[in-house]
Amino acid sequence: MIPNIRNVPEIQQYLDVLTFKSVAKSLDTLQTSLDQIFDLAIDNDAKDVIFGIFLEENNNIIHMYEEDKETNQAFINAVEQYGPEIRFHPSEIS
Repeated sequence: MIPNIRNVPEIQQYLDVLTFKSVAKSLDTLQTSLDQIFDLAIDNDAKDVIFGIFLEENNNIIHMYEEDKETNQAFINAVEQYGPEIRFHPSEIS
């Protein structure tokens, strides 16, 4: 795919400033997985989760507080099939 893009006449003037990187997951795959993760968050009443597509990492990433890990365990188990990275954060101290 990349060689074809590089040969498009309209792209030629931008080749010096463009960077092409091979990835394992297409944007379509990431978006489809994200849609499923969204549905699973609702179905499993996930608490205080934030998730999205992170293009630089070529993955969906889910953020949640460490203290919600047990509460969100059903959600965590359900999304494993989509291979997101799950990042746990300490809750803020007020």
